[in-house]
Amino acid sequence: GYIKKIYLMWTKILIGLVLVARKLNGLDVSGKKQTMSNRRQLLTGMAASLMTPLLALPEEAEAQTVLDMAVQLGALGSTRPYALDSRTGLSALAAKDAVKSLLNVQTIWLGEHRTDAVDHEMEAGIVAAVAVAKAANGGQPCVGVGLEAVRTEYQSVLDDFVSGKMPANLQTLAKATKWAEHWPYPIESYDSVLALCRELELPILALGASSPDIDKIEHQGLAALDKDAWNRLDLPEGATILANYNNAQFINKEVPSFESSSLFQNTAGTLSTFANHYCGRLVWDESMAARAAAWIEAHQDEDPTLLVLTGAEHVTNGCGAPDRCARRLIELERRSERRSDNVENKSAACSILINPRVDDFMLATPIEASTSSRVPNKPLADLVWFSPWSEQFL
Repeated sequence: GYIKKIYLMWTKILIGLVLVARKLNGLDVSGKKQTMSNRRQLLTGMAASLMTPLLALPEEAEAQTVLDMAVQLGALGSTRPYALDSRTGLSALAAKDAVKSLLNVQTIWLGEHRTDAVDHEMEAGIVAAVAVAKAANGGQPCVGVGLEAVRTEYQSVLDDFVSGKMPANLQTLAKATKWAEHWPYPIESYDSVLALCRELELPILALGASSPDIDKIEHQGLAALDKDAWNRLDLPEGATILANYNNAQFINKEVPSFESSSLFQNTAGTLSTFANHYCGRLVWDESMAARAAAWIEAHQDEDPTLLVLTGAEHVTNGCGAPDRCARRLIELERRSERRSDNVENKSAACSILINPRVDDFMLATPIEASTSSRVPNKPLADLVWFSPWSEQFL
């Protein structure tokens, strides 16, 4: 009876994994090459069909097998993750160990190079692997995806997209969120992760800050924002929340961004205009961190994990959105009257830089914060993760 059912279930899963492994490695069952898009379609279908059976896996037998399955479903088997430490440097990890390390993290910040299609495929794979592995751990874990690309005012549109109330059509979604007006990169770049969220019913959180308010900061400074503007940014504390982030390492990172901006070209790059640009970036990161932390707090009883898709510059060197979010979650937990067992042994945030480039590492060098102090040598990210298609392996 029961033993036979378990045997048949595992046989079915293992046969499925053989086919999945072939297809995710670029071959269909007949040995023909597939496109990356087709591989991702297979991933979403297989993950959706396996989520429910995984909840019933025998407790003693599932640990390593589930991680292996998660890695395969995420097409991460040939990828190369490394843990970073400011003292010991890079330490190679197996993909399944990297996935395992993420299961007790509340917010996972995936730093992408926005024009790189491989980075976007890696993001979808990591989301799939974490979602499947957490589901297999039992219960009903809440796994969500945060998108910097979508402004917060379009949250209801994302909710309708995931729930199926609107067509699964990228152009329909782009029109409803005014994607082209707010984001300079095509929505097709995010096709894989959007399809995955819809298939697995993973909530998507809009994290993009209000463009008019950020523009106002960059042209007029922080003093130009009124109370309503700070509330729109989910920062009712106002500018005081930025007081502790006069970070020379962050300033060093922002100089190239400023010099390539239209603001620099139109104002001859004065010190005051750089200060406004710098403040705009601080507010952008703090606003994303605030919304991510609020989502975790709202789902605290559901073992929540939020995977955020954002630009590489927002996650590096311990001075971006992940650390701001961690600070907020720690403060929320300290003020909370109830201490949930779900958060006792959890890390608040993990930063992952996908396929790092040479300039990412160059900007990681600490510089003088003042004549009397030096910026702490913070690692580039908690993890760097190379895809099998990247030519920049270490």
